[in-house]
Amino acid sequence: MRLTFERLSGGCNLHRCKLCGKVVTHIRNHYHVHFPGRFECPLCRATYTRSDNLRTHCKFKHPMYNPDTRKFDNQFVASQSPTASQIAAASQAAMAAAAAAAANAFNAAQQQSQSNSTSE
Repeated sequence: MRLTFERLSGGCNLHRCKLCGKVVTHIRNHYHVHFPGRFECPLCRATYTRSDNLRTHCKFKHPMYNPDTRKFDNQFVASQSPTASQIAAASQAAMAAAAAAAANAFNAAQQQSQSNSTSE
């Protein structure tokens, strides 16, 4: 199927999709809506219509995996593919580290706030 659209007049960057009639500013991003499941996560098989949505999914659900290079961060031996349990453990470890850092920052801010209020 070809990318078919009509550029609207008026000097603005608007296009009408000839497949569904929707008016959009980024026709190439919209075009992927008509082909669902084109971008699939290789780890959990979730599918997305746009590559940036897959990137966002990987960033939050699989933080040690880089979808652009299709490689893992230096947590696994290069000659071995990680198992599902290794992927899950690495994801949980990364999330636990982020949660601990957030808790430490919150506690430090609370202590700073308390020391400021007692010194006044």
